[in-house]
Amino acid sequence: MKKLLFILVLLCVSMLYAFSTASSIPFAGSYMQRATGVDAIYWNPANLSNLPTRAEMTILPISYKVYNNALSIDLYNEMMVDTLSQDLKDKFLSEMNGNLNINMEMNTILFGYATRSFGLSFGTFVNTYAKLDEHYLDLILNGNEYERDYFFTKSNNDASFLAMQDITVAFGGYELNKALPDVMNFLPSTRYGFAISFLSGASGNVDKFDGLFKASDDGLNLDQQVTLHYGGGFGYKGMLGISSDLISTKNQTLSAGLTLDNLFGTFNNSISCQAHEANVTAQNVYIAHLNEDFFAEQDTSYSIASFSTDLPVKFSGGLLYKNGNISASLDFSKYSKESAFGSDLADTSVGIEYELLGFIPLQGGYLFGNDSHPSVTAFGVGLRYKYWDGGLGIQFYDSISGQRSKGLSFSAQMAFRY
Repeated sequence: MKKLLFILVLLCVSMLYAFSTASSIPFAGSYMQRATGVDAIYWNPANLSNLPTRAEMTILPISYKVYNNALSIDLYNEMMVDTLSQDLKDKFLSEMNGNLNINMEMNTILFGYATRSFGLSFGTFVNTYAKLDEHYLDLILNGNEYERDYFFTKSNNDASFLAMQDITVAFGGYELNKALPDVMNFLPSTRYGFAISFLSGASGNVDKFDGLFKASDDGLNLDQQVTLHYGGGFGYKGMLGISSDLISTKNQTLSAGLTLDNLFGTFNNSISCQAHEANVTAQNVYIAHLNEDFFAEQDTSYSIASFSTDLPVKFSGGLLYKNGNISASLDFSKYSKESAFGSDLADTSVGIEYELLGFIPLQGGYLFGNDSHPSVTAFGVGLRYKYWDGGLGIQFYDSISGQRSKGLSFSAQMAFRY
């Protein structure tokens, strides 16, 4: 059981490493139509042609996120006392919506190269997602109700992770209009692109989670069963994207993009596949039994056959408006199912940028919160020239105040062009 708890804590602490690229952090993820060069490989390969020079190279940009949906630094500090007041307990529990979600994201591109029609990137990323039923925390803080059955299922208790290296090849910036019949020449200028990623690494997930707790005249009854599957292996995924110029004049532009990511994505665990199973049971236990071994514990690990992890399809759309030195963007994304990448709830974000003096981009973004994660406020600053640029970004979750934030993100990146 101790080994199982260690694995679950490790999953929660090292959470959600999604490949969003460092450049998107200052815009809170509102970045699809802003991405060019190496970034376009991961965001929308149709925009590879937007590169202002012949080619771009980037080395070791990095971004890191850690956040949860309930606990801010201030609230954590308030709870670090000998005795918790009822108001403080209620405050903590009220911040959740059925469960406590903990996430972390981290990624880096070891090497990236892009031209106006081709991209190649080697990256490392880890995605982890976990949640814990609110009733567990309620039992710890407030105790149980007599004669009430507490059921715990996988719908509110889950954990999964992906730790991957990717080799991604992208082709894009091709004119879709040229491939369409003449009767469709009324369509705006539209480009398309696609990318293929080859993956290697490890993945795992909670395969089974069932729990029951009850205290009644028959004593205390407990039955908890958890099974984890994990192993190493290889996989692949695809991405398809389009980008259209809705408005294109000398002073202003408006573009729109759509992508489908993780197409046909799968990861086949075939190396050192293991299952870890933990069962804890107690039947008809009374206070008089507490000095004895009143529960039975079974904790086993064993080899299992190869298994596959299907990657959830990601649907994304984006708009970008530019007028002189000012730009504004709107992005929407949704996964087809809950997974290590996060929940299946829709995300909507907005971003804005002002180029001070024409070479100092001042950036900001906002990601609207949902039941899976709090809102995100982002800021960034950089330097931008024709042949190189760089920048720093930071995000706060649920509050722009560091002490009231429920998480923090940081990014740093630099790109060179010729």
